[in-house]
Amino acid sequence: MPSEKNIQSLEELSESFSRSTIIISTDYSGLSAEDLNALRRQLKQNNIDYKIAKKTLMALAATENGKPDMESILQGPIGLALGYDEPTVPAKVISNYIQTARSNLNIQGALLGDRILTSDEVNTLATIPPKEELLSQLLMQMKAPVNNLVNVLSGPMRGLAVVLQGRVSQLNQS
Repeated sequence: MPSEKNIQSLEELSESFSRSTIIISTDYSGLSAEDLNALRRQLKQNNIDYKIAKKTLMALAATENGKPDMESILQGPIGLALGYDEPTVPAKVISNYIQTARSNLNIQGALLGDRILTSDEVNTLATIPPKEELLSQLLMQMKAPVNNLVNVLSGPMRGLAVVLQGRVSQLNQS
């Protein structure tokens, strides 16, 4: 018979898993309580939860939410960073924390949608610009050919206007 505490933990994990856009698995062994609290503060500022629970409860919550493949990234003492908004933000915050704090926190992998990511793929995800920046770059790329077409099509008209203006100036001087 499961304890009330385990049932409550499972419900909380399951609810968090259902809302998350990305789940990053980290090995927190070797981190002091102070370092772990600093990490949690940075994550919380970016609307990211950091959960530490029994692996069996994490696996059950994953299965309840249709994410059974997640068991492959539940190795060793793990903490899960659950992002609810832009998927790149948790990867950036964790990578930034590891670099600035010179922490021995290790990224084991992640679950993005239905796809398991390796730690290298999570680090690559951390280097991707934010969604808004990517959209602006895309719009600039789409706008460039139209601008070039307008310049090419208006070139002869501009040339004609310059010639006519020159002729008008010539006639006024005479």
